[in-house]
Amino acid sequence: MINVLLLISSVAFAQSGEELYQTRGCASCHEMQVAGCPDLTLLKEDGKVAGVLDLSPENLSKWLENPQEVKPGTAMPPSGLDEGQRMELAKWLLEEKA
Repeated sequence: MINVLLLISSVAFAQSGEELYQTRGCASCHEMQVAGCPDLTLLKEDGKVAGVLDLSPENLSKWLENPQEVKPGTAMPPSGLDEGQRMELAKWLLEEKA
């Protein structure tokens, strides 16, 4: 019974990639092009994440986890998202936003 409640609880609080984008601060920089933030509708054009990693959900997740590790000196802060949230956001960015 407890496992069922935990599952229902986690599903109820799960956020879609779009919800994460809107509620976690992504849109506030990327939609307004703050501090040189790229337009994410163009994400697929060069096939790279931040110009350094091949474009894939896994690499986007790696970028979102720790942008400074992937590209030292970048202005992008870590997302603070867990692995599942990063993958949800990455898939949405690739399938819907870009």
